[in-house]
Formats: sequence, structure tokens, C-alpha cells
Amino acid sequence: MQPPTELVEFLNREDRFLIATHMNPDGDAIGSALALALALESLGKSVAVLDQDPVPEQYRFLPESSRFCTFSSLAETGVSIESCNNLILVDCNDLSRVTPDRELAARFGFRNALVIDHHATRSSFGTVKWIDPSAAATGLLVLAVIDALGVSVSGSMATNLYAALVVDTGNFRFENTDPSVLRAAARLAEAGAHPTAICRALYESWSLARLALFGRFLNTLEMNGRVAMTVVTLQMLQETGARPEDTETFVEFLKIVNEADVTILVRELEKNYYKLSLRSKGVINVAVVAEAFGGGGHANAAGFCTRGDSAEVKARILKKLHEQQKG
Repeated sequence: MQPPTELVEFLNREDRFLIATHMNPDGDAIGSALALALALESLGKSVAVLDQDPVPEQYRFLPESSRFCTFSSLAETGVSIESCNNLILVDCNDLSRVTPDRELAARFGFRNALVIDHHATRSSFGTVKWIDPSAAATGLLVLAVIDALGVSVSGSMATNLYAALVVDTGNFRFENTDPSVLRAAARLAEAGAHPTAICRALYESWSLARLALFGRFLNTLEMNGRVAMTVVTLQMLQETGARPEDTETFVEFLKIVNEADVTILVRELEKNYYKLSLRSKGVINVAVVAEAFGGGGHANAAGFCTRGDSAEVKARILKKLHEQQKG
């Protein structure tokens, strides 16, 4: 896996960067962005790291995670989106994934935009791009970039990248866990990542509030043919004291249902506005379904946001899944 020559030349040539990733960042987005920032700084570059949303609590154990800025705190670093000449998008490939606010997106004043991503959903954004949907995680691409830059992988970089692999392969359970993933994981462990500690932080540190929400979530399960659908409402979050990010692995858990080929989590973001997370066991390409609603992702893991009342949203997604299955 070799990054494009122009990408490596771009990173070597420039000295100041703003790295941004997608809203509601997951472990791959956070770990990849931080590892790349650390690698560039080891070469004497100046780097700021941006996300619209704060780092979820379950990822705050990652080295340097506190350096993530939101749009409101970015100015404290001496960097502004208007004056940043070199923007790097990691684990996404369009500014619409960084922020849905078009006016805010229009304020970015970059001269060059680099994209490093593994999502199949593409856009025309970027002057230099490396998008490889065959990669299990963007962390794999970032590791290849670090190698191409001639940087030795530090323990902090290794921990961030190992977490990226763990999250996007479902702790090495998903179909995307190929030999390249396992070789990279072994190498990162040798470089200083501690697999047990990382997995314990990610999967064995639930709060009682999160556990209570999980119970409520399971009680919403509805089977529609071979589609398992669940809902998390704002009221459920309020009553259990859980946080929105506590739902992150819920939809993956539903894949244990033998009678389900597709699993869906419908999460209420605000009144009549929902985020849908879709997972497939390979029977239906859920990325195609998500793209029909303005979202995207991978064949077996995708998502989108949509407006409407709960019943209407459920009916629309079930209809589209049925059409995709027939096609």
C-alpha cells in the first residue's frame, strides 16, 4: 500500500497544516488524525487538529486527544480556518462531512486541500487525494503515509493507529479484517501500542448510564423481515443520563441476531431530525441505500441524517432497503 507521490511531496514541501475530520468522530477518525499530526510535527511542521464536535469520552485515553479543537476553540491555537493554507481531511472526503453549516464551510481559506480516506462515497473535493475503499481503516493509509515520510512510528502514534484499526474492524471481527490489518496490528503492538489496555478502554469501561440506555435500546427492537430496527430517542438519553456518543457500538451489537441481515439504529438528534446507522452482513449494500438519502459509507456500514417524524423515517428506509434487495 503506497500513497501517491504527489501526496508525500505535498506533505514534505509545506510547513503548516490544519487536519480536520468528520462530525461525531469515531476511533478511526480521531486516531488517524492524531497519528498524522504527530508524524508531521516530528518533521518540524506546525499542525492544528479540528473537529466540529468534542472528542467522545471513550476516546480521551488516546495520546494527544486533548489537542483536538472545535471551531470555537481553534482560535486559541493561533490558527483560523480563513487563513489556513493547507487543509488535510482525514477519514472523510468533503467539507460537508466536517460541518453541515454551508456558511461555515465557505469560510475555509485553504490554498491546498489533501484528502486521506477509505470511504467509497466520493466527492470532487481536494487538490491531492488518496481514497482507497479497499483499506479497512483510514489508519492503515495514515500508517503508509508515515512510512513514506520516513518517520519512525512512536508509541503514541502506534496507540492511536491501533485504536483506529480496532474500531473500524470491530475488534478484528468484521469482514474487512484481512492479512494487511493483522500485520499492521502486530507492527503497531511492537511499536508500543498495548492491545489489552486499548480494548479495555474502548469496550470495558461503560458507565451505568450507558448500560441503562442499552437496555432501553434493546426494548425498541423491531424485526421487519430480515431487518432489525432500533431507536434511541432524546427522552431515553435524558431519562438514563447517557450521552449521545454512548450509542456508538449499539448497532454493531445487533449483528448477533441470527435472523437479521441488516441492522439499523435510528437516533433522534432533535425533534424530527434523525441519524440512521446501517449495518449489513453482506446481503445488501447499505452504502447505496445511504447515498440515496445524502449519506454514504461502506457496503456493510453506512449512515445518513434525515428529517421527518419517526414513523415516516422508518417507512422510508424500509422501502429503500426493499428496493435495493429486489434490485
